[in-house]
Amino acid sequence: MGAVFALASVTIDITTAPPEAVAAGMRITFAVAAILIVVALAIAVGRRALATRPSLSEISAERCKPLLQGKRQAAKHKRAAGMPEGR
Repeated sequence: MGAVFALASVTIDITTAPPEAVAAGMRITFAVAAILIVVALAIAVGRRALATRPSLSEISAERCKPLLQGKRQAAKHKRAAGMPEGR
């Protein structure tokens, strides 16, 4: 943040800088700090939102359950009726 202040105050020697340059440096430094805080919060919230979502394999397994149950029941009915099992 010191480098940001030094660049924003646009002066060679900070000890002899006019008050306006110091004020501008402080404003820009605080603005950069605020932007960095917002970015950090966005990353934290985004990662948290992604962490609570189920994985693709969990979703696929949930979607396949009814299909597998249907195939099992169909095979069970075929066996009960004496029909040969096929694909």
